Amino acid sequence: MAQRRCTKCGRLLADTDFYTSNNIERFPPDGKMAECKKCWSMHVDNWDPDTYKPLLEQLDIPYIKPVWDQLLEKFLSKNDASKITTTSVLGRYVSTMKLSQWRKYRWADTEELAAKEEEKLRSALIQQGYTGEDLELEMKRDFGPQRPVSDLRPQNDDPAADPSSIVEETAYDRELADKLSEDEIVGLKLKWGDAYRLSELVRMEKLYADMMASYDIQTASHKDILIFLCKTSLKLNQLLDAGDIAEAQKVAKMYDTLLKSGKFSAAQAKDEETDFVDSVGELVTLAEEQGFIPKYYISQPNDMVDQTIMDMQRYTYNLVTQETSLGTMLEAAMKQIEQDRENEKNVSTEEEDDNSDLFNYDENPLKVEDFQSFDEFEAELAAADETEEAGDS
Repeated sequence: MAQRRCTKCGRLLADTDFYTSNNIERFPPDGKMAECKKCWSMHVDNWDPDTYKPLLEQLDIPYIKPVWDQLLEKFLSKNDASKITTTSVLGRYVSTMKLSQWRKYRWADTEELAAKEEEKLRSALIQQGYTGEDLELEMKRDFGPQRPVSDLRPQNDDPAADPSSIVEETAYDRELADKLSEDEIVGLKLKWGDAYRLSELVRMEKLYADMMASYDIQTASHKDILIFLCKTSLKLNQLLDAGDIAEAQKVAKMYDTLLKSGKFSAAQAKDEETDFVDSVGELVTLAEEQGFIPKYYISQPNDMVDQTIMDMQRYTYNLVTQETSLGTMLEAAMKQIEQDRENEKNVSTEEEDDNSDLFNYDENPLKVEDFQSFDEFEAELAAADETEEAGDS
C-alpha cells in the first residue's frame, strides 16, 4: 500500500489517511492533501460551518447544509455526543458527495444548491400552512441538530479542552496579529501551513530559531527534519495538556526518532565559549588550535617564587616548541640506552663464561703431574733468589 508523510504531524501514513481533492490543479499530481485527515480537520466544529466550509472548498465539494445536518443527526442518534470527533461527520459527508447524486457538483455550485434547498423548504412550509411573516420566521430557523448541553467545547479531538481556554487562545491570537506585520504572518503560514493558529505558528517558529542557534544545521534535509521536529513538539505538548497519555507516548517516540535522525544531541551542539573541556577530543582540538598556553590564576603581583616558576615553565615551553632537533635527540638517546643495555647483557654473559671455566673443577681436575710441575717451579724461583743474593754480597 502506498504511503506518504503528513507535513504537519510528520507521521508516515497510508494514502487512505489523506483526503483527496477534486481540484487536481491545486493539489497535483493526484489531488491528495499534504496533511493527514486528523491533522487537517483538527479544528473542525461539527456545529459551526465556518470551521469546515474552508476545508470543503479545498476539497472542491459543495456545502449542502441539510445533508450535513442529516449526517450529524444520524451519528448522534447512534452514538453518544462525547464520542463525536472532528472527522466523524466530515468523513461521512465527503463519502456522501462521491455518490452519483452529488458527484457532478463542485464548490462553485454551493450557492446554487443552497438556493434549491431553500426553495424546497419554502414549498414544504407553505404546504404545512405557513404564510407571510410566520413563513419568513420559520425559514430563518435552524432545523439542524442542536449542540448537546454536555458538549460545550469545540470539536477538535481534544476531550480535555474547554471553552475558556479556546477563548483565551483566540484573544492571544488577535493580540499577536496586531503585533505582527502582514508579511510576517504570510511568511509563517507559508513555512508551517494554514492549519495552525497564529500562537502555534509563533511557538513553532521560536523553537525552530532556538534549534538553529544551538546546532550546526546546513543542509535542506536537515532543516526539513527540524520542521517535522517542531510540529511534533507542538503536537506532543497539546496531547499532554489534553491528558491523552496514550497518544502522547506515540508522538514522543516519533519525537525521539526525529531527534536521532537529525542528530540533535549534545555532542552535535555548537561549541560554546567556555573554559570547560568535556572530552579528550575537545582537549586535542584545543591543543591543536591554541597550543600550550599556561594560565596563571593570581590577582596579586608575582614574587620571586612565582617568577622562578614562570621562568621554568617558559624554559620548558621553549625547549619543547623551539628546539627543532629535540625529536632527533630523544630518538638517539633512546637508541643509545637500548645499545648500553644490550652491551651490559653481553659483558655479563662473557664474564659468567670465564668464571665458569676458572672455577669448574669437574671438567679440569688437578693431577700428580700438576703438583710436581708446581714444586719444580718453586725450586727454580728459590734458586734464582739465592743466585741474586750471592751476587749482591
